[in-house]
Amino acid sequence: MAVGTAVAGVGISAAKFFEGRAMQRKGQELINKFQWQELENPYETQQVSTLGADLQKEQQQISEATAVESLKASGTRGLVGGLGQVQAQSNIASRQVAAELDAKQKELNLAKAGQDIANQKLIEQRQRDEIAGYGQMMNVGMGMKQSAYGDAINAFGEFAQTEAGENVDAWVARGFKKEER
Repeated sequence: MAVGTAVAGVGISAAKFFEGRAMQRKGQELINKFQWQELENPYETQQVSTLGADLQKEQQQISEATAVESLKASGTRGLVGGLGQVQAQSNIASRQVAAELDAKQKELNLAKAGQDIANQKLIEQRQRDEIAGYGQMMNVGMGMKQSAYGDAINAFGEFAQTEAGENVDAWVARGFKKEER
């Protein structure tokens, strides 16, 4: 019975060894085939809307045209004296529109940059976790192989303590010769 237990122990340790080796190889294969991810930035295709700026420009042009018409009605003196003020007001309004568009573009640029940073952190964490899992798979496989060696040695030790094992020891001691009776 002890011989059967020892043989079963060796068989189980061999199975454990091959399972560990397969797990180790699978982990290495997954690491070798690992695909690096890329995430898209949803802000990348966004553009600053110019509708408000266009409406402001249009309103400014209407106001400017109305002011010029009023100045024409007041005569040459009114036209010459007031035209500079109308132009100055138009320049101020144009600068305000440009400043608003610039501020909106800066906001969009900050949103894009923030999303790029968030994407990079997320990708790095996902990839770090995935590769660590594959490495753990390899470590478990290696541990199984090492454990299988120990199990096999123990099984041989148990066998050596049986009567059959003692007979084998005696046979080896005689130099593999048959016992003479």
